[in-house]
Amino acid sequence: MRLRPQRFIRMLFRIGAVFAAAMLTSSCAELFGDSVSMTTDTRGNAETATLSELTIMAGRYSVMLDQARSILKLPEPSATDAQFSSGGGEGIAERKALAAQQVLVAHEFYADTARACAKRRVPSKLRALACRHRAGVPVELRQPAALDVAALSARNEALDKVVLPWWDAACAAAPKGGADDEPVCPME
Repeated sequence: MRLRPQRFIRMLFRIGAVFAAAMLTSSCAELFGDSVSMTTDTRGNAETATLSELTIMAGRYSVMLDQARSILKLPEPSATDAQFSSGGGEGIAERKALAAQQVLVAHEFYADTARACAKRRVPSKLRALACRHRAGVPVELRQPAALDVAALSARNEALDKVVLPWWDAACAAAPKGGADDEPVCPME
């Protein structure tokens, strides 16, 4: 499978932004850690780690949707990418950016499945899977989640339940390359 240069650059940018945010989060927590109490510090580090993981997963969902779109030859989404904040994971700005990215992923997923459902050249199994989502974005996924870690985590779990099966099915339907070709759906 060949990626167009524009998609490849966009995919690299998304992966780079996610990893940069994760690295900055961990280094900022290490450099500017609060030594008020061990319990507060431990809880803060756990939340920071969780937010970093959630941010990385939201970025992965975007990449998975790009790969599925490429395999199925679907048009690019019209929405603009949410911007990841580059600060530590404890701030409100980082939580808002993650919540906005989750909403963007949900809208992209449901737009892609609507296009795939209407496209006759999509394999029948994939079309059937896509048509299950024809009702559109569920109400609970249309707006950003509350900014607490539990709500952001629950939103990622909801996205995981729809994006992963879609990506797996699209990757399974992709034409297989030769022995020397890159994997159809590389993730790491």
